[in-house]
Amino acid sequence: MRKRLLFCCLVLIFHVFVSTPLAVPTYAQGSDPQDAYVEAILEGLNDEREDAKIAPFVLHPALSEVAAKASESLLKKNQIPNTIWDDLQTAKYFYHSADAGAVSVSSNATPDDVVARVINAASRLWRNEELSEIGIGIAQDADWIAVLLIAAEPVDVSLTCDPAIQEEVQAVQLAQAETVLKLTNEARIKEGLTPLTLNPLLNEAARIYGEDMKLNGYPKIPHRGTDGSEPHDRVGRTGYNYIGVRENILMRHDLSAEGAFDQWWHSPLHKANILGEEVTEMGLAFTCNPKLNEFYYTQVFAVPFENISSNDYATEFATLVNELREKEGLAALRIDPKLMEIAATTSAYIAETRKYPDSMWTDIQIAGYSTDDVKVGSIFLVGKPAEALEYLLGKGDRAALIRGADWSSIGVGMTVKDDTYYLVYIFAKGVS
Repeated sequence: MRKRLLFCCLVLIFHVFVSTPLAVPTYAQGSDPQDAYVEAILEGLNDEREDAKIAPFVLHPALSEVAAKASESLLKKNQIPNTIWDDLQTAKYFYHSADAGAVSVSSNATPDDVVARVINAASRLWRNEELSEIGIGIAQDADWIAVLLIAAEPVDVSLTCDPAIQEEVQAVQLAQAETVLKLTNEARIKEGLTPLTLNPLLNEAARIYGEDMKLNGYPKIPHRGTDGSEPHDRVGRTGYNYIGVRENILMRHDLSAEGAFDQWWHSPLHKANILGEEVTEMGLAFTCNPKLNEFYYTQVFAVPFENISSNDYATEFATLVNELREKEGLAALRIDPKLMEIAATTSAYIAETRKYPDSMWTDIQIAGYSTDDVKVGSIFLVGKPAEALEYLLGKGDRAALIRGADWSSIGVGMTVKDDTYYLVYIFAKGVS
């Protein structure tokens, strides 16, 4: 078993084993019984690992110090204290994964007896090939000997947080972003999704939140900045115009694009962001806190807002309406230039005032239509023409309007304001 430091969850399982009393020990005069136990346990565990063709454990002082402290608590309370992982961080021991095990035996036990019990009870720990360093803590009273083991897969010290070497070098930032992008796109393609492109503004949005975490630590409320900002706020600050935004964050103790992606991929919520069907662009950045040796990764996904020209948008919407009508056996509508102009003027007015202009109906009459033979509608949205039509077809009354058999002409206008499309559509009977 192992404990992995993941952004979204901590998996921590202890193995506590209590055995029956054993035989009376014998020690060399002047020797420390605890040292004898530690030496014998380490040798016994490494003998087993050698037989299993696993590299031997290396005794690490930081692990041993924390294990010794925890063994005292184990002796008193007969349980492994849940503070050992915090103690490791305080000791500045950083790791990818770790496991802890404990054995309590009679104070009469010899080192060989203790080793046999440890090997048998903690086999899952010593059989884990990823764990290479170990700490062994021994505590003893008149009745019992408490043995506590902590084994870990340490962080490569060459990848620890050094801003002068890593964070401030743009090439490293870009390399990390491109690696995560590659892994993200490989996963998306396997799922039949469109690959993403890297956007420098989204990289900057990711860096903004990374700097916040670097100064203030990993957030208690994920994705909320200390200034109260949310992901879309930070994206907006960069000047990026968006329809939608998603964000993944995490903290780890080494610089690893592959490791960061792996953490996100094995978290359902973060995996859902990676496989978001609507997103088309991505940004990534990392920052690090040298005092804590903590790396903060931020991955931002977005759907960009496309500033389509008003004429193109209106013409495409009208064309899509006619394609739908013809598919359903209805007559295509004439795209009336006069109605198009009225719709365009009306959409511009609505974008500014949120109401229809008083002159609209007069303009329709001047165009040759009776006001009784005309229907006008409008919506505000961020979607493209096809999305606008899909939305209207989901509304019963508006879908009936679009499919009306008596209509002969159509006019459409669109105005863009504050990253929003203001769409106006006019259906009319008769010919002007």
